[in-house]
Amino acid sequence: MSEKRFKRIYWEDRVVDDSTGEVLVEGTPVNEENLNRIEEGIDEALDLGYDLKDRVEHLESTRVKRYGVRFYGSNPVGERVEDAVGMVANVAVDDEIVVNDFDNVPFFNRRICCGHFDEEGNFHVHAYRGEPGFAWDGSAGEVMYEETPFYWKGDLHTYVSVCGSPLEGYQLAPRFRDGHTKEYSPVFWSATVEGKATSRAGLFGEYQSLNDHMAVMQATHSRAHTETMASLFTDWLLLLVEFATKDLQTVMMGATSMAYGDSYKAKFSEPNVNRIIIENDLADRFVIGQTIGIGSSYISDSVAKDRIVTSIVPHDEFHKAIYFDGEPVNITEGNVVSSRTWRNGVTNIIKASSGSIVSNTDDRYPCIWRGKVDPWGGANSAICDVLVQRSGEDPDYVYTPYYLPDPTKYAAGAITPDYVPLNYGMAGSSGYVTELGRDDRFPHVMLPVAVGGSSTTYFSDYYWYPANPDSNGVTAVFAGGYWASAVGIGPFALYGTDAPSISTVIRRARLFVSRA
Repeated sequence: MSEKRFKRIYWEDRVVDDSTGEVLVEGTPVNEENLNRIEEGIDEALDLGYDLKDRVEHLESTRVKRYGVRFYGSNPVGERVEDAVGMVANVAVDDEIVVNDFDNVPFFNRRICCGHFDEEGNFHVHAYRGEPGFAWDGSAGEVMYEETPFYWKGDLHTYVSVCGSPLEGYQLAPRFRDGHTKEYSPVFWSATVEGKATSRAGLFGEYQSLNDHMAVMQATHSRAHTETMASLFTDWLLLLVEFATKDLQTVMMGATSMAYGDSYKAKFSEPNVNRIIIENDLADRFVIGQTIGIGSSYISDSVAKDRIVTSIVPHDEFHKAIYFDGEPVNITEGNVVSSRTWRNGVTNIIKASSGSIVSNTDDRYPCIWRGKVDPWGGANSAICDVLVQRSGEDPDYVYTPYYLPDPTKYAAGAITPDYVPLNYGMAGSSGYVTELGRDDRFPHVMLPVAVGGSSTTYFSDYYWYPANPDSNGVTAVFAGGYWASAVGIGPFALYGTDAPSISTVIRRARLFVSRA
């Protein structure tokens, strides 16, 4: 702005003696000079206003924006605060385009890409989704999503805030080593090809024990491992702020209530067929396109493994036939057909940052959140850097979590000197999570310490306590819930029941590689 030009004058009224007509006060004349002075003053004021507007807009564009959410009591629905006020976060169905304001925040925008890891664990991008050279099938490298560093503060219970710069009171999200280097995480469940783990479409996620998952990872790359608490916690921060709720199933149900159990039995024996005939109401729990297994029980794939349902048609008045792909098999009356994790790649149709195939509210279809397929539902995800030690005597057991700062040092389920005991004990019974423990040395390793909520209160997710440890009292931790966990799961669902050596069909993993 130029130096102030406008010089104020004090206007006087013209005063005339009513009886004599004598002018007592001349008053300020209303003339060209004085009127132009008013115009000049208005013009100067407008210049100042425009200048201030420009300065405010500049400050607004350059200041660090913070996006936060507050929670009150047991209500899982939060209140947007800071720069998140008024923001909209919609999710899509199939190739639908929706409005999500967080797509414009760089560290929320996690682009899908493909590439390879070098010997040091650095990821080299070959192409991003939509660019020439990108491929879902692994022919152009592992399919990953790109994560941009950000900072956070809060306690997860009552408040979370995230921002893109290191403000006072904020700390770097645990997924990152510094404030500028990006990280890369797997889009899909890990599938095994020629003895090595991969993240690609068209394959089925491998199920096995934590020990076996880690053995495959270690054979894939010297710095490979399954999901970590740092990655999981970083997701928690973004999810809570973006959707402003702890009950994430109200945003997308995911594949959480699919057909699973010994009730789904074949009613007829048939040799050399691609179908299994079961009762009408049971057949109606399956959907076309999903994956199934057939065996002697609902957890067995002894007859058929990783088959895709191609059609479901009436067989007679009381039964329907579920047809599936692949080689024909021999069906024996009493064989059980049951759901499995959907095949990698069925969510590729989703063009928005997040969404589901077919429906966000039906509980039989997978979802994807910002590059991560099945952020909840679909399967339990192996967490490699936490083991739980049970000690004491029944009924006064103590469940102490041990944290492994370097996940590449996983040692077949043994708690070695590389592990650090956390300063809190985990809850000793199963239930809906009400409180997460925190060790300030490792603030991202927050595990359930209290239960007693419900599917619509507090964290709205279920916790299965360490009930079946190995001979050394050790159990593994899996996250996210699987395809038949119903309304009890979300990103905070944790399954800590069994030993690291136990393998079941619900236990899948994701391929991560740490940089040296």
